[in-house]
Amino acid sequence: MTWTPVRSNSQPERSRLSCSGLRSSGRGKALAALLLLCLGGCARDDLATAGLEPDAELAAYARCQQAHQPLFSGGCPRLSVENAYRFRDLELDRSLAAGAQVHGFKGALTAIGAPQALGLEKPVTGVLLRPPVLATGERMVQLEIGSYHRPMLEMELGLRFARSLERPPADVAQLRQALGGVVPVVELADLRFVEPAIRGSDLVAANAAAGDILVGLTMPLPGLDLNAVEAKLFRDGQSLRQGQARDVLGDQWRAALLLVRMLMEQGWKPGPGQILITGAMGGMEPALPGRYQVDFGGLGSLEFGLVRSTFSDGGGSGE
Repeated sequence: MTWTPVRSNSQPERSRLSCSGLRSSGRGKALAALLLLCLGGCARDDLATAGLEPDAELAAYARCQQAHQPLFSGGCPRLSVENAYRFRDLELDRSLAAGAQVHGFKGALTAIGAPQALGLEKPVTGVLLRPPVLATGERMVQLEIGSYHRPMLEMELGLRFARSLERPPADVAQLRQALGGVVPVVELADLRFVEPAIRGSDLVAANAAAGDILVGLTMPLPGLDLNAVEAKLFRDGQSLRQGQARDVLGDQWRAALLLVRMLMEQGWKPGPGQILITGAMGGMEPALPGRYQVDFGGLGSLEFGLVRSTFSDGGGSGE
């Protein structure tokens, strides 16, 4: 098997927003006002003229986090969950304005009891801005992890949308009507925190530590018991951990329905081709350099390599 290196995983550049870039929606105006005030770009008088009143809690948090970019500090002022999502959406809006695209969505803290451990009432959502990397076939892809702060691997299931949802689904049956299949997924998350002990609101603000995702082939849902899927993770032939689909809120469909409803309440609408990954099966594994294989049973296997810098053994160049 030959190796195919892929792009570097550097973080998107954080450009500043100008006054002319304020969005027309109420959420967009408030978020833009916050960043313009805290990170520079418009004067306070400009905001007053535009009729925008930034939230004091958000302002203090953004001002503190600016000193740690691109990392997040758990020592900044405490942020409510609502304002943490507003902070996240501001960062996402800036990336989208710079040309990024939404490739899918993710759930985090979907293990039973995980939200409560970080002071939250329910799991966390995130938005995937990096395109999925296909990790099956004759060429083994490799990803750089040198630019990651604390890279972690998670075995997950991804639900691929075949059509858009116009409103939050009433039940699982309605959700399934919008889906085109399921894909095995390995997420390469990045815990970009200065202190190891973090709060739930910090994880929300950091877009649920979203990074790259590696995927397999899309498989049809009819006839598949999603909750019966098991996965095993190996590095250089050594077994690292295993997980079960029911590790995610005890029921993959329960988790998917909850996450989709949360995303749509937050103003995000899943569309055709996008993927929702529901959360870690078997917990998180530190991402160290090496060759990995992840066995998802009937859903197939993923194979990939992690390196500190791009290299090739002569088997081809990256795309």
